[in-house]
Amino acid sequence: MQAPKKLDYKLFEYLIKGVRDYAIYALDPNGYIISWNAGAEHIKGYKAEDVVGKHFSIFYLDEDKNRDHPNFELNKALTDGSYEEEGYRLRKDGTLFLAKVTISAIYDDAGAHVGFAKVTRDLSERQNASVAVLNSTQALLNSENAFNLMIASVKDYAIFSLSPEGIIQSWNAGAERIKGYTAEEAIGKHFSLFYTQDAKDRKHPEFELSEAIKDGSYEEEGWRVRKDGRQIWAGVTITPVRTENGVLQGFVKVTRDLTERRRYETDLENARDEAIMANALKSKFVANVTHEIRTPLSGVVGLSQLIALNADLDQMTHDSGVRIFEASKQLLLILNDLLDFAKLESGKVEIENIHYDVSQIIDDVVGLSKIQAQEKSLSLISHIDSEIPKIVFGDPNKLRQILNNLINNAIKFTDVGGVEVSVDKQDDSLLFSVTDTGIGITVETQEKLFKPFVQAHESTSRMFGGTGLGLSIARQLVELMGGAIGLISQPGQGTTIWFTLPLSPSIGGS
Repeated sequence: MQAPKKLDYKLFEYLIKGVRDYAIYALDPNGYIISWNAGAEHIKGYKAEDVVGKHFSIFYLDEDKNRDHPNFELNKALTDGSYEEEGYRLRKDGTLFLAKVTISAIYDDAGAHVGFAKVTRDLSERQNASVAVLNSTQALLNSENAFNLMIASVKDYAIFSLSPEGIIQSWNAGAERIKGYTAEEAIGKHFSLFYTQDAKDRKHPEFELSEAIKDGSYEEEGWRVRKDGRQIWAGVTITPVRTENGVLQGFVKVTRDLTERRRYETDLENARDEAIMANALKSKFVANVTHEIRTPLSGVVGLSQLIALNADLDQMTHDSGVRIFEASKQLLLILNDLLDFAKLESGKVEIENIHYDVSQIIDDVVGLSKIQAQEKSLSLISHIDSEIPKIVFGDPNKLRQILNNLINNAIKFTDVGGVEVSVDKQDDSLLFSVTDTGIGITVETQEKLFKPFVQAHESTSRMFGGTGLGLSIARQLVELMGGAIGLISQPGQGTTIWFTLPLSPSIGGS
């Protein structure tokens, strides 16, 4: 490899002073700081006189120092040529920041190890950063040779300088690794060499330089082309380099290969899209199958009911008919849950807004569950706040479905005592609650009980049956109608499930 072209010392000085968003400083072979720049002061909060001569571990957390992580980094840089990580570091004021750190071993022309170049970027400010370029002090080892060693040894960033017209003037090891060109092949060429033909046709490289001059820096992510023709996704920053009098000397360009990150993000997006499609297909399949099964099952329910109600049959036939009737009703309830869930998942449930009588809905759902409660010797009572208007506006069928589900659940999980259904006025809402004296629910289970296919205990489905969809369906219906749902429970002391619906009294209601 041909050695990078050495820049004029003053140009390096201007380059270093012109950027502030990378901390670059030098360490001696033992890790003691020997130079400090404006970017380092900006990111870490220390002035040069605070840190030069101290070990670079002062920026590390106690737990990192206790496991000798700073020296581990130096050893890895010596072994592998460079070391890179993201981790938390400490500022002078004691605050933590997430840092991107690269440490590169520096060797002189004779191959002797003379220290390390350390590049740090504050990732906690990455979204607001307007400049992403190399920072350093007036001198690394106070010589032109030291600057060249530092820039040339950084392998994880392509760092090169451009003339005011965009002609490449210097080239580092990172640029060769990322772009694929040697210094001899790149220096003297226009930097548009790395751009796609489309970008060159629309003068995008020239646009970047003009934007950098106008705004003080230019940053983007986009496709760039390597020497071998392969495209990479690159993070690019261009910063103008000016003299102390403001005269434009050229530009510093820093490029980072982000291809792997983009590939990972693309894979995640594809996986998400596939999961969404699979979920939609699953919901459609469940809806179709459930619908097809429900039609013949309805016939089974009707016929078995006729058998169960026929008093002329012998006792064995009658008892068998009753069992078939009860089993088919339970199966129909499960299928209805699955169908409702599939409709909700696909967004095909529509909410009606019509006039209805709250007290009539309560009487209907309590009346339907009376026999079920009496079979278990449970009380089933209701209470309606007198301040609630007789006629309100909403979806009575969805309300009836929610209450039926909650009351049936309460009876199912209650062996002693009873169930109370109440409706109260709460500000501009109706507050419905179903309270039982049943087995109760643990705090851990309460947090997930409104999720699909979840029941209070693993043994619940075996003991009591059901799909675990009832509360999930209730939650989605309540939220579609603009309300909220929750529960209060303690194991062994019963459960109250409540939900609210917006109170919209009918005009003329009494």
